[in-house]
Amino acid sequence: SFFERAQFIPFFSPNSNFNNSAYKVYFENILKKADKEGKTIDNVTVKFTRDDLSSVRPDKLEVTFLINGKPTRETFVNTAGGGK
Repeated sequence: SFFERAQFIPFFSPNSNFNNSAYKVYFENILKKADKEGKTIDNVTVKFTRDDLSSVRPDKLEVTFLINGKPTRETFVNTAGGGK
Protein backbone atom coordinates (compact mmCIF):
# COMPACT_ATOMS: atom_id res chain seq x y z
CA SER A 1 0.00 0.00 0.00
CA PHE A 2 1.00 3.63 -0.40
CA PHE A 3 1.31 4.18 3.34
CA GLU A 4 3.43 1.08 3.84
CA ARG A 5 5.88 2.29 1.16
CA ALA A 6 5.86 5.97 2.09
CA GLN A 7 8.32 7.40 4.53
CA PHE A 8 6.88 10.32 6.45
CA ILE A 9 9.48 12.74 7.71
CA PRO A 10 8.54 15.92 9.59
CA PHE A 11 9.82 18.61 7.21
CA PHE A 12 8.71 21.62 9.23
CA SER A 13 7.24 22.77 12.51
CA PRO A 14 3.53 23.33 11.87
CA ASN A 15 1.15 25.46 13.86
CA SER A 16 0.09 23.35 16.84
CA ASN A 17 -3.41 22.85 15.41
CA PHE A 18 -2.35 22.32 11.80
CA ASN A 19 -2.23 18.51 11.82
CA ASN A 20 -5.83 18.36 13.09
CA SER A 21 -7.06 20.84 10.52
CA ALA A 22 -8.14 20.87 6.88
CA TYR A 23 -4.69 19.53 5.99
CA LYS A 24 -5.30 16.29 7.89
CA VAL A 25 -9.02 16.07 7.26
CA TYR A 26 -8.70 16.63 3.54
CA PHE A 27 -5.23 15.67 2.37
CA GLU A 28 -4.13 12.88 4.68
CA ASN A 29 -7.54 11.27 5.02
CA ILE A 30 -8.25 11.42 1.26
CA LEU A 31 -4.97 9.60 0.62
CA LYS A 32 -5.70 7.02 3.31
CA LYS A 33 -9.18 6.38 1.91
CA ALA A 34 -7.87 6.00 -1.65
CA ASP A 35 -5.15 3.63 -0.43
CA LYS A 36 -7.64 1.53 1.53
CA GLU A 37 -9.84 1.29 -1.59
CA GLY A 38 -6.86 0.02 -3.61
CA LYS A 39 -6.62 3.11 -5.80
CA THR A 40 -3.31 4.19 -7.27
CA ILE A 41 -1.72 7.18 -5.54
CA ASP A 42 1.10 8.77 -7.49
CA ASN A 43 3.20 11.92 -7.90
CA VAL A 44 2.58 13.33 -4.42
CA THR A 45 4.39 16.66 -4.17
CA VAL A 46 4.43 19.16 -1.33
CA LYS A 47 5.67 22.70 -2.00
CA PHE A 48 6.47 24.86 1.03
CA THR A 49 6.23 28.66 0.81
CA ARG A 50 7.71 31.08 3.35
CA ASP A 51 7.34 34.85 3.17
CA ASP A 52 9.77 35.30 6.09
CA LEU A 53 12.93 33.40 5.16
CA SER A 54 14.18 33.57 8.77
CA SER A 55 11.14 31.62 10.00
CA VAL A 56 11.36 27.84 10.47
CA ARG A 57 7.66 27.53 9.59
CA PRO A 58 6.27 27.86 6.09
CA ASP A 59 3.25 30.10 5.54
CA LYS A 60 1.51 27.58 3.33
CA LEU A 61 1.80 24.22 1.65
CA GLU A 62 0.68 23.43 -1.86
CA VAL A 63 0.10 19.71 -2.39
CA THR A 64 -0.41 18.01 -5.71
CA PHE A 65 -1.15 14.35 -6.26
CA LEU A 66 -2.80 11.85 -8.57
CA ILE A 67 -5.42 9.31 -7.54
CA ASN A 68 -6.10 6.82 -10.34
CA GLY A 69 -4.59 9.37 -12.74
CA LYS A 70 -6.87 12.24 -11.66
CA PRO A 71 -4.76 15.29 -10.71
CA THR A 72 -5.59 17.32 -7.63
CA ARG A 73 -3.94 20.45 -6.20
CA GLU A 74 -4.78 22.01 -2.85
CA THR A 75 -3.25 24.83 -0.81
CA PHE A 76 -3.22 24.80 2.98
CA VAL A 77 -2.33 27.82 5.12
CA ASN A 78 -0.11 26.97 8.11
CA THR A 79 -2.43 28.41 10.75
CA ALA A 80 -4.82 27.03 13.31
CA GLY A 81 -7.50 25.37 11.23
CA GLY A 82 -5.09 24.98 8.29
CA GLY A 83 -7.55 26.73 6.04
CA LYS A 84 -7.73 25.90 2.40
